[in-house]
Amino acid sequence: SAKDKGTGKEQSIRITGKEALTEEEIKKMTEQAKKFEKADQKKKEEAEIINQADAMSYSNEKLFKELEGKASKEDLDGIKTLNDELKKLLEPQKKDVEAIKAKLEQLTKAIQEVSTKLYQQAPKDEKVKKEPKDKKPKDKNQKTYDADYKVKDKKKDD
Repeated sequence: SAKDKGTGKEQSIRITGKEALTEEEIKKMTEQAKKFEKADQKKKEEAEIINQADAMSYSNEKLFKELEGKASKEDLDGIKTLNDELKKLLEPQKKDVEAIKAKLEQLTKAIQEVSTKLYQQAPKDEKVKKEPKDKKPKDKNQKTYDADYKVKDKKKDD
């Protein structure tokens, strides 16, 4: 049933069957379900792989834009090629799920490798960024000494 809170009207629908199922019909349906359980599970897994590949292909388009200028052209071209190959595998009506799964794993591995390279370069870039821009270059002849010191209060004459 459903009730409209604004108007206070309520509607309900009841669906009933003409006949109840017999024990024999229930048993037959249960056996059919068990018979096709493995095939259904396989179809479910295939659908999940295809959906995962499709989602990854879509999200990679955004990733490519983010990586431009950060990753090397060769790495980026390699990943784009793998992504295009994955898209082609997703096109046909009857999809080769094993090929899609293999390409998906290959693409994931390639993206992880490029990401690892980027993160390894990140600390080097951060060190450069931490240097103040207005800092004067050090004189090579200038020596630096470590020393202990005490601050003495000066008495002010009023």
